[in-house]
Amino acid sequence: MKYYRYKQVQRLTFFGYDDIFSSDNASLSKTSAQTTAANVDNDTKRLRFDVNKISSVQLSNNARIVLESIYLPTLGSRNAPFTVRMNNLNSNSFDSENKGYNSTLVYTNDTTGSTYNTSNELFYNFSIDQHFFKNGYIDFQITYPNANIALTSFTKFYISFVVYDVNEEELLLKDTPEVDFKNLRAHYNLNNGRIPK
Repeated sequence: MKYYRYKQVQRLTFFGYDDIFSSDNASLSKTSAQTTAANVDNDTKRLRFDVNKISSVQLSNNARIVLESIYLPTLGSRNAPFTVRMNNLNSNSFDSENKGYNSTLVYTNDTTGSTYNTSNELFYNFSIDQHFFKNGYIDFQITYPNANIALTSFTKFYISFVVYDVNEEELLLKDTPEVDFKNLRAHYNLNNGRIPK
């Protein structure tokens, strides 16, 4: 018999105003096939966050990352869906956009301006490897079709994750006393509660 122990390793919270690329014009691009507006120069922003402080966190190859909550700012008139992609993920994923050469899609929605809490761990978790924190940064790619994105568009952006590890252990407890199953059978009071004389 095997038991799975889920151990929280790290909570991650990223705010758009901490983006390392907040003043880097090269972090803006036009990538969405849905973008048709003639006046849109950039529909995609790449954000990078420094995680050097936790680069020594120990993970196994069974580690997972779970999207907990996200806030996407409203950027004027736009056409959905908005997409959030993440690098660093050790996930076998493919989507048809950009001939499959994309970072892993972690979130998409057609509404902005609200905080979304993703309570379903099954659909919002992704496998990561033991080197997830080692390179010292986490990258996101956010796309708003037909919205003209500027460097300051994501100062109000917010996203949080929980990283946990799965420890698979066999139930071999040799240091515990043996259970005497004879003592687990039903017991009856033969005197019906009377004190024997």
